[in-house]
Amino acid sequence: MIIFASDYDETLYQNGVVSERDIEAIARFRGEGHLFMIATGRHLNSIGREIERFNLAVDYTIGNNGSAILDGHKNEFYMADIDRALVREVFDYVVSELSDSFYFFAVNNGYTYGQRVFLRNEHMFDPLDTIGLEEAFESEKICALFGQVLPSADSVAIADLINVRFAGRVSAYSNNEFVDVTLPGDNKASAILRVIDSLEMDLRKVYTIGDSHNDIDMIRAYHGFVIRNGQPILLDYGMQVVDNVAQALELVRKDFK
Repeated sequence: MIIFASDYDETLYQNGVVSERDIEAIARFRGEGHLFMIATGRHLNSIGREIERFNLAVDYTIGNNGSAILDGHKNEFYMADIDRALVREVFDYVVSELSDSFYFFAVNNGYTYGQRVFLRNEHMFDPLDTIGLEEAFESEKICALFGQVLPSADSVAIADLINVRFAGRVSAYSNNEFVDVTLPGDNKASAILRVIDSLEMDLRKVYTIGDSHNDIDMIRAYHGFVIRNGQPILLDYGMQVVDNVAQALELVRKDFK
């Protein structure tokens, strides 16, 4: 059995669609007895709608950059739980020190989120899943925080500031125009490993594919492909460059013929 884990935005989802070529390649791959996962920075409600919209067959869904995982039956497999005092501390730091770099900053319970808006933007992330900020703080679990940065802001530099301020307590990642904050060790690579450790199958190899900074961990940890139009830093790791998921899956299948 082979595992293939794909990022979603700008990797599987390109130019506003998941292509029929990619959908057919995934179906063929799974039909041969292999597992296909999506590993995204999106929260579970958001990526769930995308899976339904394109009728994707997925064995595991990794959301919130590894902080939340559902199995193929939508059962909760893993959900991180950040200490509430730490959540407040990180949130307050962003509000007091970094608010001029964000459209909004949010508290995420894995499925929905409450946000503090600093500057209105008609393209703000997933308004379908917004709840009151205090309701979000009172969620049973808080698995991540995230915010959308302004075009003038550098999400990599902002993530670095958070990592320095909260070293060893949280990890911040650049995710294109977003900054995501998780527990240390919660990333896409570790989420894939959680799934691997639960499987009672003969696993031959794990492949991954992505386009941005928050994909680096899984691309380095496993046999990683990089989307050609992705962030240039990913190309520095010498992984195989492809145009789409279908092309990567075809190369994987050829390896095992």
